[in-house]
Amino acid sequence: MKNTLIKYLAIIAFIIIGCVALAHSLSSAETVADYAAKEKATVTSVPVEIEKIPETQEETKEMTAVSPIPTPEISPKTEEKAEVTNEVKEEESPVLEEKDAAEGFYIEPISEELKESMRGKSYASDIDESIVNFDMLRHVVIKYNDFDGNTKDGELVCNELIAQDLLEIFKELYESGYMLEEVSLIDKYDADDDASMEANNTSCFNYRLVDRSTKLSYHAYGLAIDVNPFYNPYVEYGKGEGGSDYICPTQSAPYAYRDNEFAYKIDKDDLCYKLFKEHGFIWGGDWNSCKDYQHFEKRLIKR
Repeated sequence: MKNTLIKYLAIIAFIIIGCVALAHSLSSAETVADYAAKEKATVTSVPVEIEKIPETQEETKEMTAVSPIPTPEISPKTEEKAEVTNEVKEEESPVLEEKDAAEGFYIEPISEELKESMRGKSYASDIDESIVNFDMLRHVVIKYNDFDGNTKDGELVCNELIAQDLLEIFKELYESGYMLEEVSLIDKYDADDDASMEANNTSCFNYRLVDRSTKLSYHAYGLAIDVNPFYNPYVEYGKGEGGSDYICPTQSAPYAYRDNEFAYKIDKDDLCYKLFKEHGFIWGGDWNSCKDYQHFEKRLIKR
């Protein structure tokens, strides 16, 4: 009896202890809402980096300065390609075509031998080398058709500024069959302009004054040329002795009156006139104070 009572008391005590433990556990348990609230708090508490959009020019400069964009380097291959391209361009623009030189038309600097033959003549002893000198001049070699229809070698000394013009003009005159009696350096006539004109010599550079003037001619700069001068004289109407016409050379009087028809006359229908005008030259036949029918010039230097 005593043992049975102790057994029942033990069972009751065990039940009481279990109920107390269960009650404690239920009082500390999380609800679903509590769990969700806790997880949300955990997520929002984690810091997240958000890219800032600059609002001012100063902020833009600061942000750019932090991560500058690197400048790409040119690869050796690119540099090599550029160098090859430059070489091709140089080959495509020669100063003078080889075929022209082979055909007898070319430009060259004044040689030492030619300088000696010009000194004291066309390259006068009193020349002002600050105005014109050998470095500014060029030797232009051409071919031309003489009055008998024969091909002859000709040469001119001119300013380098018109050398290419003369080469192209005389090449076209030659190919067109245009006739010139002589194309020699005026040094052949000791730089005597009258003697050269009387020989009907086409010439260019000659350091001299304008006829009956104290002003340097454009021939002195190598910027003027006289073509077939005997048949295309210099004329000042009423300015000669006794009010007569001044004609130079004097033997060319029959050719001073341009209404007459004759061979080798330069007028506005003449090929020589047309070519020089196309290249920007002024023709003396257009002047009012005088007429210089043989003369073409380019005013590239202020006198």
